[in-house]
Amino acid sequence: MKSREYTCGSLRYTTASLTILFSWLLWGDFCFTLMEAVVPSIVPLKLQNLGASSMLLSTILTTLPAILNLTVCPWVSYKSDRHRSRWGRRIPFILYTMPFLCVSLVMMGWSQEIATLLTTWIPPLRKVAPTSVMIGLIGFVMVIFQFFNMFVNSVYWYLFNDVVPGHMLGRFTGLFRIVGTGAGALYSGFVFQYGLSHMRLIMTAAALLYFVGFGLMCLFVKEGEYPSPPVDDKPHQGPLKEFISNFKIYMKESFSTRFYWYFYLSQAFFAMACAGGVFGMFNQLEMGLSLEQMGKIGMVGQVIGMVAVYFAAIYVDRWHPMRILTYMAVFAAVGGFGSWIWLTMTFPSSLFFWMSIAGTFAGVFAGALNGCCLLPAFMRLMPKSRYGQLSSAYAMVRSVATILAGILAGVFMDLFLWLHHGSSFAYRYLFIWFWLFNVLSCVCYVLAYRKWQQLGGDTDYRAPAPWEPSGYEPVSDNTPSVPTSSKLLMLAMHLGTAAYAMTILVIPGFLYLMQHTGTFSVGLWRFAFTYQMHAMPQAVFCTFLFYLPATALILILWLRLVRAIRIDLKTVATGGIPRYGLPHHGVLVVLGIQGLITLPITWMQFAWLIHIDMQRELIIFGLASVLGSLANVAAYHLIRVLETRKSVCVQSRDKELA
Repeated sequence: MKSREYTCGSLRYTTASLTILFSWLLWGDFCFTLMEAVVPSIVPLKLQNLGASSMLLSTILTTLPAILNLTVCPWVSYKSDRHRSRWGRRIPFILYTMPFLCVSLVMMGWSQEIATLLTTWIPPLRKVAPTSVMIGLIGFVMVIFQFFNMFVNSVYWYLFNDVVPGHMLGRFTGLFRIVGTGAGALYSGFVFQYGLSHMRLIMTAAALLYFVGFGLMCLFVKEGEYPSPPVDDKPHQGPLKEFISNFKIYMKESFSTRFYWYFYLSQAFFAMACAGGVFGMFNQLEMGLSLEQMGKIGMVGQVIGMVAVYFAAIYVDRWHPMRILTYMAVFAAVGGFGSWIWLTMTFPSSLFFWMSIAGTFAGVFAGALNGCCLLPAFMRLMPKSRYGQLSSAYAMVRSVATILAGILAGVFMDLFLWLHHGSSFAYRYLFIWFWLFNVLSCVCYVLAYRKWQQLGGDTDYRAPAPWEPSGYEPVSDNTPSVPTSSKLLMLAMHLGTAAYAMTILVIPGFLYLMQHTGTFSVGLWRFAFTYQMHAMPQAVFCTFLFYLPATALILILWLRLVRAIRIDLKTVATGGIPRYGLPHHGVLVVLGIQGLITLPITWMQFAWLIHIDMQRELIIFGLASVLGSLANVAAYHLIRVLETRKSVCVQSRDKELA
């Protein structure tokens, strides 16, 4: 029986050789992920330990890499496309920079010893504080590391498109994310906790693993033959005039369309939110977590994330990535609404640890679904004729935002550290930082989604194209989305109804716990459970006066929303035009299930607070829950408004499975 053959340009694969290719690429990803995980996780701890300011820390770890990304990556990408050698056009850029990258990684690990030698060899440095010498050395080596790492990050992702058959890219990308997540989980669970105590060993081992493991991948993965690089047939204008002419064309085509700006800015604000992640470890330390606990939380999230990614990828095209990104942005803005509570309370570290584990578990599928959408969305929204150009424009906007955010994040944290007299409590304001920029990103997504609907939406999208006489360019899309299912949409709404109703039903149980002092014991066969109760008169008063009436009111508002959607479904079924649009069921079903999973977790938090006699924190937590529920109802209505179009064509048949 003849073996099946796969092609990618001039490359030809059998099933066996394709399996070998995948194995080497995935092994390379494993080594690359471990190497890249070391620097951003350990260096912030080392710099803080040396007394570096938040401004300096943010500049070294966020602003400088963004500047390099803004300048080095476009140049490397341009050169790589036109490079031809016996090793190919991508691999040489990885191999030639590998020794420098590995040496800089080793130098970072041995920075203390190197700083001591420099002080001995260079007399003027003896007048400088040893910690200042070390901070300067780490900053210098970080620039070298990031510079050469930009070469890899610029061309590594293009290599897949050059050697993997096109119809296998989706499957490969799924495996790629799983392997990367698995490598991150191993690092978080078994290595990260020793970041400060064994920095030399970890950095040196990461450099050796990258040099040997990633190097072997480069040697055994073969690129094919490429067409000759493009030749410019235009009359010679002189380098300056040619540059100015091309720059004007680039700017007009890339930045004159409002829809693309919405998309650029949505990711720019998201990048600015992520810039605060430099201080994420300090935030978690302030909340009482140890490095070991942080590692366990990361490992749990990454392990179950691997499974979630496999299933989430199935639904990206079926529900359309633009729709998923927008829905998730709306609910992320709502979900961060209650982040202010951490400025008013402090939980025991064990409670916060288990809350984090439970929250990671509850939100893992929604997070995986959102994480799988950005690249497919960009590929489906941008015109094919200018895809690379618009990708670089998007990267430039994101890099500028990251540079600005790196500076602002440092100033932001230094300001609150000053206001709190150097107390690590200032890192709690990081929750507010994340939420504010997620809200701005959400606004851009909402505007982009409305414009996308006007451009044809899910069924007839045309990409804006200023270079075309018509102003538009058809986008080839062979993956139509699953239309809204009335049954699954109502299922999503009923899941929300169940969550609100169950919340009201458990309130009497909490009232009982808050009105008694003593021990509550339950014995079931061999299982015995003992629970300590504490009388909380103020919490009981707030429950009767506010929490119970507010929850009942929210349930009424929710039921009115469910009824309105049911009426709109019946209107569409009879050929009419509904008052508002019909939300797509996909993301809402996922969030409905997540809400039911989160419900017992919330109850356990309430019970734990009663158990440890934290009445004030219980009242604040209940208030935040009510406000969050109200915001959630508003988010569902916003999505109805987003789906409103002048002409609605919704398939409400339920033969398909979402």
